[in-house]
Amino acid sequence: MSRTRYPRGAGPEVRAARSRAGRHGRTPVIRVVALALAGVCLPLLIGGCGVIGVERATEQTATPDATVASDVKRALVAMDGVDAAAVRVVAKENRVTLDGFVASEEAREAMLTAAEGALGGYELVDELKVRQ
Repeated sequence: MSRTRYPRGAGPEVRAARSRAGRHGRTPVIRVVALALAGVCLPLLIGGCGVIGVERATEQTATPDATVASDVKRALVAMDGVDAAAVRVVAKENRVTLDGFVASEEAREAMLTAAEGALGGYELVDELKVRQ
């Protein structure tokens, strides 16, 4: 086992600096590689793959089915004296399906009439059930 030689009068700070620098006073290869990788990878992780300063606008457009379903649900909710919360509205393949429970036969008829006014050319499928 070889001893590390220090100059005469070298204090603990010299010894600590030399031990950090490695055996021959150089920075260990592992540290150099780690610093290089950190310098390359860290900006990529922080910035991602996008271009800095460029904002992409994402525009969401509603499908015709979603628009019709929303219009029908809005028409049902706007009705006075009828609880539309228990009715599900699904629009798919040119059909609007009303599914759920209503309080009475009169409420069912009123909902069907209101839905027909907002169909926009879709066929109405009635799966409403009257609570007993």
